[in-house]
Amino acid sequence: MDACHSGARSNSGTVNDAIRNLMESKAGYAVLTSSKKEERSYEDEAWQNGAFTKAVLEGLEGAADASKDGIVSLNEVYDYIKSRIPEMVSRVKGEIQTPDFAKNDLGNIPIFVTSFFGKNKVDCKLNLKKILSGEYYFIQVKHTNMFLDIPGASKERGEILQQYTPYQQENQQFTLVPAEEEFFFFQVKASGLYADVEGNSMEEGALIHQWNYHGTDNQKFRLMEAGEGYFFIQSKHSGRFLEIEKGSEEKGARLLQGTLKKVPNQMFKFIPAEK
Repeated sequence: MDACHSGARSNSGTVNDAIRNLMESKAGYAVLTSSKKEERSYEDEAWQNGAFTKAVLEGLEGAADASKDGIVSLNEVYDYIKSRIPEMVSRVKGEIQTPDFAKNDLGNIPIFVTSFFGKNKVDCKLNLKKILSGEYYFIQVKHTNMFLDIPGASKERGEILQQYTPYQQENQQFTLVPAEEEFFFFQVKASGLYADVEGNSMEEGALIHQWNYHGTDNQKFRLMEAGEGYFFIQSKHSGRFLEIEKGSEEKGARLLQGTLKKVPNQMFKFIPAEK
């Protein structure tokens, strides 16, 4: 939020009421504000923006990528702007402006990918350009033509992924967030949560549920071509592959990890969702 006194989250007023309601909700949230409650937020012609907006845009373009992995995370953005904004405002305006940051258990989520642009373009070792051309995808199971789905469009963490009749709602849409080399995080559009091997298990049959972002290997998956536009999906931490339980053709059959058998219930197609 780029506005004067935007850090005054407990004050009355339409904007601050909206922020307070967000922070009191059970869902994950993160609020970046341009200044503390007693401060102004500054603009300048040379910046073509407020100091806050300019610093955030710089961060997303790569300046905030402290880990140099091509992915800008929420914490990296704040770490960048908390020093950049005071420096800019002090130098140009001779004033003080200090950004603020509040969140609940949302985690240090990735929010922007820089490594697909410019000299640092990532080679994912697969022909994934077509998959990455869209924003969200339906993931279709080959043996049933059903879509991966979050039951009841739940936004609660711990819900097990299942196959279900395609009805093209947000709980059947996923975005692929590059993690490292050829691995991705799978984020659910409806909840903002991430596909995760339950309990960090290495075992055959461990279920796949949605969970807060942790950036750990049980949330990282790679795609291996299976032919005819389908992929096998491999978990990094266990080396096992995602599949529909027992090859079931029933609605509601659960998603789990197992040994690669190269059978249709382990094959998935990524279908771009209409914007």
